[in-house]
Amino acid sequence: MRRTLPPLLSILLPFVLLAQPTFQRIVRSDFGQARAIDRNGSGELYVAARHTDSTTLVNAVQLIKYDPTGALVWGKLITEPDPGSLFQASAIVSTADGGVVVTGHHVVGASADSTFVIKFDGLGNVLLVRAIPRQRNQLHCL
Repeated sequence: MRRTLPPLLSILLPFVLLAQPTFQRIVRSDFGQARAIDRNGSGELYVAARHTDSTTLVNAVQLIKYDPTGALVWGKLITEPDPGSLFQASAIVSTADGGVVVTGHHVVGASADSTFVIKFDGLGNVLLVRAIPRQRNQLHCL
């Protein structure tokens, strides 16, 4: 029995991998860049992307939630009114309560950047926002 298990797994594994839901979505912006992706236990997919719109001068983090089939559930832009600001996501993690936490950094003009942590519930409502200003030559560990 021990010798038949590896060949059996090598035959079945490709079919298991092919059975995973796959989809492709294109999100419109002047410049977009997926920065972080996480899938929760229900198979829902969260994507944190860089979003730049040169007409409105918006530089933002675009947070998008898809259901397991790839259908859009909701999307949010994380930004501020200052057109010189830049938000970039660094990491994203789904939480046990069905929400998601996004971390990254934020820069306004020539000022020092800051780290941000934002917690959303499963419907996309903001539950927590923390900005941690960075002093010169100071590192943040989250």
